[in-house]
Amino acid sequence: MTESDGYQIATIQVKDDGFYPANIEVKAGVPTKLNFKKPSGFTCIRSVASRDIGLDLYLEKGDNFTTLQDLKPGTYKLHCGMYMYYVTLTVK
Repeated sequence: MTESDGYQIATIQVKDDGFYPANIEVKAGVPTKLNFKKPSGFTCIRSVASRDIGLDLYLEKGDNFTTLQDLKPGTYKLHCGMYMYYVTLTVK
C-alpha cells in the first residue's frame, strides 16, 4: 500500500486464479483508492463487487481505480462477478 495526495492506494493484481494479494489492510478515516490491475483481457474475472461497501466495478485490461470514502473499521468481503474469487478488505 502507498499514500499519495491524501489517499491510501492499494493495488490488487487480477490473475486467472484470483486476486493478489487476497487480504488488504487500510486505515479507517483515510480516503482509499483500490486499483484492480488486470494485465490480460484473457481471464474469467470480469468484475469485482461488494454489497458491504456498495462496489460494482467492471474490470478493463490495465488499471481499474475505485475510490472509497469514509470506511469504518471492520472486515469487508469483495468478490468476482461469479463468486469464485475473493478479496478481504480490513479497515483498522
